[in-house]
Amino acid sequence: MLNVFKSIIYFYQKFDSRSVVYEEQPLFFMVEDKRSGKPVGVAAFDWIDDFFGSIEIGHLNFSPLMQRSLISSEAVIIMIRKAFELGFRRVAWRTHSLNAASISAAKRFGFKFEAFFKYYSVMKDHNRNTLWYSIISDDWPELNKIFSTWLESGGQEKLGDLTSKVSGNKIAKRFHALQKTFIY
Repeated sequence: MLNVFKSIIYFYQKFDSRSVVYEEQPLFFMVEDKRSGKPVGVAAFDWIDDFFGSIEIGHLNFSPLMQRSLISSEAVIIMIRKAFELGFRRVAWRTHSLNAASISAAKRFGFKFEAFFKYYSVMKDHNRNTLWYSIISDDWPELNKIFSTWLESGGQEKLGDLTSKVSGNKIAKRFHALQKTFIY
């Protein structure tokens, strides 16, 4: 496995237990290219809700050196894996409804569509519609096997082709069907 975070030890020390009081939200991490030693992006855990066991991956900002690469995929997989290792029941992904790249990435990682929040916020004097996706603990064991196999192969297959086979829960399937009717 690539060591994509600046210091994987720091990552685990900073975020090593669900008993930690998360005063810093979002909790940012720098992603470093192991080969070059250069920082190539940032990622964060946000909306950390220890009481209900939910956490969000967000604030992803990947440089062109990292975009659509094995490094970017592994960084997200490490974060998903760590969240479930800590006992979170749900990992969320939230995105602007017009952000096609983020929507595609969420699906590629096996996140299932949950909700459409119309006029969720205002950005640059425009209404922002927000889509919510999640991976729940019931789907994690199957996704974890897929991620492990995919990483071991060096990412030779399309990740989305593999994760789309994960059944997901019935509610997510119904929402996914409804998603096709929304006009963004």
